[in-house]
This record gives sequence, C-alpha cells and structure tokens, in this order.
Amino acid sequence: MGVASTFYHICNSTYDTGWLEYSAPLYLTGLSDGEYSIDYYSTDNIGNTEHTNTATVILDNTPPTTTLTIGEPKCIFNTFTDGWVIVAMIGDVTGSDGWPDGKVDMRDVAAVARSFGSYMGHSLYNPNYNIDSDGKIDMKDVGIAARNFGKIDP
Repeated sequence: MGVASTFYHICNSTYDTGWLEYSAPLYLTGLSDGEYSIDYYSTDNIGNTEHTNTATVILDNTPPTTTLTIGEPKCIFNTFTDGWVIVAMIGDVTGSDGWPDGKVDMRDVAAVARSFGSYMGHSLYNPNYNIDSDGKIDMKDVGIAARNFGKIDP
C-alpha cells in the first residue's frame, strides 16, 4: 500500500497555518514563543486516512539570562585582619609583629607547635597555623612548617 501523502496543521491561539501537505523537513522558525499544536495525518495509496494525531510543542527562542552577584569575600580557613587576607609562603605564619615576615623560622614552627591539637572553635586554634586546611592543627602542620624552615620569600 504505502503512504501517499501526509498533511499537517500548526496552530495556537494566535497562529494557524491551515492544513499543508508535508513535502520537506518542517522548521518552526519565525514563530513567536509559546505552545503550539501540530496536528497531522497520512493517507495511503488506496485512500485510507488515519485519525488525526496531535503533538504539542513549546517554543522558547528567548536566550537565558544570568546575574552575577558578588558579595563579601568568605574564607573558611583564613581570617581577615583589618580587612585583609594575608597570603604568605607555606610555613611563614608569623613574624615579630604577628604578621608573616617573608621567612620560615623557629618563630613559625613554634607557633604551629604551640597550637598542636587544636581545632576550629578551640581556644588555641589559629586558622593561619592550619597549613593543610583540614580544620585541625596536627603533626602534618608542624611537619610542613619544619620542612620549610629556612626558606625566604624571594
């Protein structure tokens, strides 16, 4: 038998193509955003016509929009000091004035060792001494400071 022809009809509350014979790929270009019904049916070579089928499509040609909002900086394992986050070489956690001084010396190793065993919320905890950022000051932190002993910031 075979299909002799297929007809389609695209419509919504403001648009209507009327019935058209399908002869090439169908594109929904130039239509405004909204919901459309595509009704279609086929007729075979001996004249039988199928019941009308309907597909509903939602056309959305509007590109998405995004908004970037930048809030206050947040640090998990660092603290602000007078509005600054201090970035220093690994192991350089303090100096004579309490700020990193560009070298890893015994003052740094001792500061980390004095806080050994502390954790976030503990009275001895200092996030700058938590060198590996795991939330606790342990032998890893002391070891990192000790391995960098003697290094000077270039």
